[in-house]
Formats: sequence, C-alpha cells, structure tokens
Amino acid sequence: MCGIAGIITYSEKGLEDDLRRVNIVQKHRGPDHQDFKIFNLKTKFLGVAHQRLSIIDLGEQANQPYSKYKNYHLVYNGEIYNFKEIRAELEKKAVKFFTNSDTEVLYEALIYWGVNEAVTRLNGMWAFTFIDLENSKVYLSRDRFGIKPLYYYQNDEGTLYFASEIKSILEIAKTKFKLNADMVNAYLFQRLVEQDPIRTFFKDIYKLPSGHNAQVCLAAKSNELKFNRYYKLQKSSVVVQSEEINYELISEIFIDAVKKRLISDVPLGVLLSGGIDSSSICSITKSHLAGKNFPTLSAISDDPNFDESHFIKIMAKYLGSEQKFLKLDFKAEIALEMLDQVNWHNDEPVSSFSNVAHYLLLKNAHDTGLKVVLSGQGADEIFCGYKKYLGFYIQS
Repeated sequence: MCGIAGIITYSEKGLEDDLRRVNIVQKHRGPDHQDFKIFNLKTKFLGVAHQRLSIIDLGEQANQPYSKYKNYHLVYNGEIYNFKEIRAELEKKAVKFFTNSDTEVLYEALIYWGVNEAVTRLNGMWAFTFIDLENSKVYLSRDRFGIKPLYYYQNDEGTLYFASEIKSILEIAKTKFKLNADMVNAYLFQRLVEQDPIRTFFKDIYKLPSGHNAQVCLAAKSNELKFNRYYKLQKSSVVVQSEEINYELISEIFIDAVKKRLISDVPLGVLLSGGIDSSSICSITKSHLAGKNFPTLSAISDDPNFDESHFIKIMAKYLGSEQKFLKLDFKAEIALEMLDQVNWHNDEPVSSFSNVAHYLLLKNAHDTGLKVVLSGQGADEIFCGYKKYLGFYIQS
C-alpha cells in the first residue's frame, strides 16, 4: 500500500504546505519515503505527493514522484503483477530500464502505448496520476474493480483535489463538507457502504469510478475531468462442457493469480482463517515457494460461534508453517474505541465489527515485521465458503 495525492490550482500560495500536510496525513500508507513535486504551468500550478511502502526494488531510484524524463511524471499506488512480462515486451521495442521496479515499467508503458491502451494490458491493482507535460494532460486512473482507492473534489474556484484517502481532502480543502443523506440512509437501513459507485458519505467528495481513467487538460481554462471507461465486466460467452473442465479453468486462473502475488522483495505471510479461500491460497503458496517457510496469521476466539481453530490447525499441520495467532478477547468497553480507529482509517463507516478483527490481525502482521500478506478476504462469494451460499444457489 502506498498513497498518492495532488492539487491542480490557479495559485501557488499554500500549495507546498498542503502537499507537506498530505504527506503527514497519509504517512501510514507509505512510511518508507514521502516526497512531492510542484509544476508551474503558467496559468495553473500542479502539485503531486507520494507516500511509499517499498515492496519491489527497495532502492531510492524507485522512489516517487517518478520522473525519468522531464515531460513525464508518475505517482502510483498499487502493484502490477505482470510487470516482468510487460518489461520484456518493451525491451524488445528498445526501451531501456534502470531499475527493477514495477513503477518504471508502468511509467514506460504509459508513455509508449498511451494511458487508455496501457491500462488494458495491466494485470494488477492501482490508482495513479500520470502527468504528460508534452501534451498538457494529467490522467487519473483506477484499476478494474476499484481495489485501490482514489477520491476527488473540485471547489467553486475550480481547484481540483485528489487523494488516496478522504481525510487528506478534508485536511487541505479548507471547507466543511455536509453529509450525503442518501449514503447515510442506505447505511442505516441496509448496512450498505458501497451503495453508489462514485458517491461517498461526504457531499461533493467523489470516488473515481473503478475501471475508469479521467483526464484534465492543463491548457484549458477549467480543470474539468473527462472520463473514459476502459473496462466493463462482460458475461462470459464460453460454454463449459463439463464440471471437470470448469474446475481446470478456475484452478489454472486461481493458481496463476496467487503466484503472481508472491512477487516481493520483502517478507510476506498469509492470513489463514481455515476457510476454503485462505486454505487454498496457503496451499498454492506452499507449492510455489517449494519448501521455503512462510508465516500464517490467524484470529482465534474463546467464543465457539466465531472460532475456527479446528480448521486452522488442520491446515497448519499440512503446511508445516510458522503459526501466529491473535486472540480476539478485547473487552466490550474498548470496542467502540477500536471501531473509531477503524472508521478513521477507512474514512467512512464500516459494515460490521469483523472489520475491526481484520484490522487487528493486519496490525499484528505489521508488528511482527510483515509488509505483505495474502488474504482470502472477499472470496467467499466466488468459492461459496459459507453454508448460506447453498441457500442462495437453491433460491436462484
């Protein structure tokens, strides 16, 4: 996880201070390095900031804002899992690389193919800002399913703010935002937190839609965002002949996805709940790492309604891995305090107390020196990890 932020404004006054404040607010996203850059564009000023969590190529040559050539600049949060393949393709076209980072590969891909084509070649998760001074354009982009966050706000004077976290916009926009009543109602009545693909709980602060690029013309009077949808989930036209073929297709994609996410220059672990999803990820990790030990992290409880220790121990015995356990035995009086911490990090209300348990588990991973963890979080809808999905299947 890294953090990005930027401001496109008509006055340089206070711009440097705002970027420094963003680096402080979002430092938890990128504790390894923080920096910013300001561009004087005659009629406008553009400032971008970056907070780095170093995962691939830990050297300072991969720090951001990344500016290999004077007319192109990149700040980027995410990971491109097929960066080695893209690099090999670009090297055949005589593109030279000076780092081992996915940042430089993304940077060169955006220059070579252009933003709208380059993103269709990416296998990964991202939110980035790409500055093309040669053509007086700034691009914002978010991955296909919106894994990485990117928020924006434009005030009455036309200044455009964007950041990885809403709290950064709240810090520097110098205005008090009203609550979005529709989002609050959906949350209170149906516990929905993703009721709308672009709106947030704050009126006038929006999410860049997943699967979209947005473009600002720096030569234009306004800072209007023009959107381009580069991805839409299509219903598959593949006719599966048998359950065995279906199994092989899913297995091949799943194994490849896990392997790609094991590329890291820092220690990594896996969150193990004992369920189908996390157990499958652990099994593929064991196979791919070929004997190398990796830690698993699990949350356990004395309450049998929430404890899955039995299944965790079965998997841990099979894996032969180092086990780390976090016992969820916090007292009720501190529950609201922890919920407040999670809401602060999340920027908006969370849907259940399980988010607190997940937060504590990841905090424990950080405290034990792990920068990267693989997780099955969110996979139950695909692999039907709970009995209730049988009911949904019968219902359909």
